[in-house]
Amino acid sequence: MLANGWALAPLLLVCVLVFGLAWWSTTEVHNIEVQYRPDAAPHSNQFGPSDRQENAKQVAPSLQHHPPPERHARGQSSPPVSIVGAAIDDSGESGLCHLTPKLKTYVAAHRTTCHANTTAFAAQTPSRSPFVGLDDGEHFNAGANAFLIHALDEAGRFLCHGGNYYEVRMESTTVRTSAVASVVLTTAHVDLENGLHCINFHVAEPGQYRADVLLAWEGKPEATVVPVHRKLVNRNLGSRSFFVDSTAAASPTSLCTQWRPGHVGRWVRLSKGTCENPFCEGNAKMVSKEGWVYAPYGCHYRLYERNEAWQCVSGKHLLFTGDSTMQEDYLEFIKHLLGIKEGDKVNGPTWKKFRNYDHVHANPHNKQQRVRVQMVWNGHPDHYGLHWGLRTYTDPSHQVRLKDILQPSEATAVDTRRPDFVFINSGMHDVFLYNITLGEYDTIANYTERLVYAIDFLESIRGRDQSVVIWRATKAPAGPKYRNWHINPHKYLQGPLIIDTLQRISRDHVQSRPWMEYMDAWDLTFPFHWDDVYSDGHHYSATKNKMVEYMFLQILLNRVCNGRSGE
Repeated sequence: MLANGWALAPLLLVCVLVFGLAWWSTTEVHNIEVQYRPDAAPHSNQFGPSDRQENAKQVAPSLQHHPPPERHARGQSSPPVSIVGAAIDDSGESGLCHLTPKLKTYVAAHRTTCHANTTAFAAQTPSRSPFVGLDDGEHFNAGANAFLIHALDEAGRFLCHGGNYYEVRMESTTVRTSAVASVVLTTAHVDLENGLHCINFHVAEPGQYRADVLLAWEGKPEATVVPVHRKLVNRNLGSRSFFVDSTAAASPTSLCTQWRPGHVGRWVRLSKGTCENPFCEGNAKMVSKEGWVYAPYGCHYRLYERNEAWQCVSGKHLLFTGDSTMQEDYLEFIKHLLGIKEGDKVNGPTWKKFRNYDHVHANPHNKQQRVRVQMVWNGHPDHYGLHWGLRTYTDPSHQVRLKDILQPSEATAVDTRRPDFVFINSGMHDVFLYNITLGEYDTIANYTERLVYAIDFLESIRGRDQSVVIWRATKAPAGPKYRNWHINPHKYLQGPLIIDTLQRISRDHVQSRPWMEYMDAWDLTFPFHWDDVYSDGHHYSATKNKMVEYMFLQILLNRVCNGRSGE
């Protein structure tokens, strides 16, 4: 019998450990929840000593009007939050879709047909392709354009509800301009919620182009709100060749200073590999040896060489706070633009050690030029933790740390003064599990409320006319693995769709705050998110070809160098 008892000992030990872990996790969840109140009990971690936790009570007293978001357990419903934001009226008008008069008439007729039926599909069966306004050989004018995609059911009938998600890849086959050899465009999907889906694109260079249309996800009518369940499809619906007509010569543009609403662009490969207006100025090889650059419509970027970059950033304090995609930004900024060997490669042996960072670098060729670069990890309050995202801003020690940085006691030397520029991002760590032990998930409503909380907190510690605070959009998830995320049923908007949704929400909230700026990284990365050539799924500096990441660094540098502080 004693032998049987010893045999049961390991099982009893496992039970005790499991019970203890469950109790500890539950306790942690309660501690985390109350941290939406600035006067909550502190949640200790390695970010700050316990004797500083008490100071967190006074960090953001104005945030008490923001209650903690409701938690939603597996299977529970969450508030209906619209994710399409593109509803059209009965005339077919939509502020988010560049419809021609002909397409507006078509949309209005389709709505009438759907209203006349009580089923989820229109009565007629299409006799041609599901594309409207994108026939083979279609001609478009230079500028903002769009075409429509009809969602079909299994019987091939027109659907009358939204929920699907389409991705369209567009690139040139021939370009009729001597300055440009190739063009890759960004496209944007807009669900009109009636079975029609609008694909927006902007094009300037005349020539012949190819569009490859992919049905990424199928969704039911309730897929236009969360929570929803979509079915992964990844079905190629075909390719179309079209032409862009333009007789006008490209107009010269001025330097870009900061992102503004409607500020989109395209990737171009320069024929001679050298910059010229309106595409860029400076050294194109700082981005790509093949002459690829990202060129916005309406302005252009200066591509700085290292000596010019040092002249610009010397004497400045730059703060980066975000996840590992922000971590790669600051490390590549140091290595590529400043020419200083620092940090490990993405996901290398010492990669995580650089999640939090603070160093004053001197130009190896001119010791008088110095810049302070700082990084604060917000994937989790713990240096090695993950998947908190914006919840990190509710942690008292994280609040204290940011307050100490944005409100230093000394404000004169570059080593001690407040940051001149603060670059912020949160997105990748906001799409994962809320609490894996209890099986609870975040919703888009949770994300939105935490976003408002974080912005309010930053405003409370920044003060007016102080650091320039810039929200950097999340980069497009890339490759077959991360384009097909299946993580969170409340946000069953995997891969590019969920990140695109979050960045639209953050853009709207940031633009409503006059003291904040927005920097688009989505439009920049989307054209190269189809495979793993330029990214490991998240990080656009993890592959041999780093041109997408290098271009973003130039955009960041243009804001620091060309833009006026506080403009």
